[in-house]
Amino acid sequence: MRSTDLSFVLRAGLGLVGGLGFVLALAVIVAGEPVGAAWLLIVSAALLLIALYEQARYHGHGEGAPPSPLPGALPGSAPGGAGQGRYQRTDEVFEDPTTGRRLRVWFDPVTGERRYLPEA
Repeated sequence: MRSTDLSFVLRAGLGLVGGLGFVLALAVIVAGEPVGAAWLLIVSAALLLIALYEQARYHGHGEGAPPSPLPGALPGSAPGGAGQGRYQRTDEVFEDPTTGRRLRVWFDPVTGERRYLPEA
């Protein structure tokens, strides 16, 4: 199992547990035991928020697929060269633990999106 598959499973599991706990807490509150369900409601809501935040954070990165070309980039343009659109090169370079390739971080100041492209 790839690490991206595991991330998806963990996010889905967190969302499922949080959602079920939230519904159960609401049912207990409606049944007349609000004090007993308060902590379950708080913890379940936190789990749901974490799962939703993580999903939004990883959305669009292809879940293990190679990064898509930068919007506005000219075909065949080298990173840092003409045609990179609104993305700005950062000083962040790291080694991808799954592929062993060196990746450079590109940042879009308009949307805050980050792209990870192989270092030339």
